[in-house]
Amino acid sequence: MKKTALSLMLAGFALSSALPAYAATNAGSSQGDLQVQFTSGLKSYVDSTGKHSLQSAPYITSGTLMAPLKALTNGLGAGLKWNASKKQLEVTKSGVVIIVKPGSDQATLSSGKASKLAARVVILDNHAFVPAASLSRLLGVQVLWNNSVKRLTLKKTSVDNGVKPIHFSYDLNTDAQGWTAGFADLPVDYDKEIYNLDGKRALLPVNGNKTDYGFMLSGHNRSDDLFMFMTKKIEGLQPNTKYDARLLFDMYTNEAGGQMGIGGAPAESIFLKAGITSQAPKAVVTGETNNAHYAFNLDKGNQSTEGADLKLLGTIAKPDDKEGYQKVKFNYAADITTNAKGELYLTIGTDSGFEGLTALYFDNIQFNVTRK
Repeated sequence: MKKTALSLMLAGFALSSALPAYAATNAGSSQGDLQVQFTSGLKSYVDSTGKHSLQSAPYITSGTLMAPLKALTNGLGAGLKWNASKKQLEVTKSGVVIIVKPGSDQATLSSGKASKLAARVVILDNHAFVPAASLSRLLGVQVLWNNSVKRLTLKKTSVDNGVKPIHFSYDLNTDAQGWTAGFADLPVDYDKEIYNLDGKRALLPVNGNKTDYGFMLSGHNRSDDLFMFMTKKIEGLQPNTKYDARLLFDMYTNEAGGQMGIGGAPAESIFLKAGITSQAPKAVVTGETNNAHYAFNLDKGNQSTEGADLKLLGTIAKPDDKEGYQKVKFNYAADITTNAKGELYLTIGTDSGFEGLTALYFDNIQFNVTRK
């Protein structure tokens, strides 16, 4: 029975006959030529050669879109091989080899490094279905998710054709989309039990929400000056090139203005900052061994003072005294030159003078660049 199932699975890799091809467009996105696009519940997909039928439609499980692996690799121009002796699937693109196994949520790269996928690889109607966003990112492909139509779009890594403005959008509903957290201005040997540091994708704490996610930053300032930040690397731009750049995002805060707190007010003494840089932001160890602490490697200024790299956007006070978390919109614009690899780094952070616990959520992050 197992041998028969595996044979059927391999036979199922052959897609159904394609529908009549048409010139694929990027549907108004300016991120470069379309590579492949899957929509939940739709028995067809689009790649650079046109529209193709699918035997089984992509679907969503645990917040991630599952798509047929054969269609995914076809659209991305990747190779796909079944290793019968090891009972594993081997995906190859541009020298990168990724190994996945039916029933497993682990992917193994040719380097030997393991990476956890957003969901398990499953067999459906004799086809291998994979978490498309997770696997695509391992191949170096840019991922966009349109939550309103449940559509996943995969783009070339190089996104700048030198003609149109380029738009990046992160709603965080599928996964963290490459955003990571960091913390600075605290001792290297800090007590984890009392600092309560956390940075991750999490449900937005509003209106009984059970479906919309954002990125949470949380920490208890025990060092008089805790800096919490989230960052994302942007790739595919022209190297050593100047761009007009704009970063827009929503912040969800539960801190009302006019309150008293230890060291400062819980709202007005926490300063929101943002930056667009060509250097990767990170916390670095500095100071003597017996007084070592984590410092931010870029110039962020100090609390209400902005720095050369991060600018002050305001405080975390919510707009009124209503109970619960409320949304506040922010935006930041800058002229910035990419590094030699065509990269930029986005940073959003808070510089705290309030010696208490703060938890904030960020969502609907938009980044637009236009070559100067």
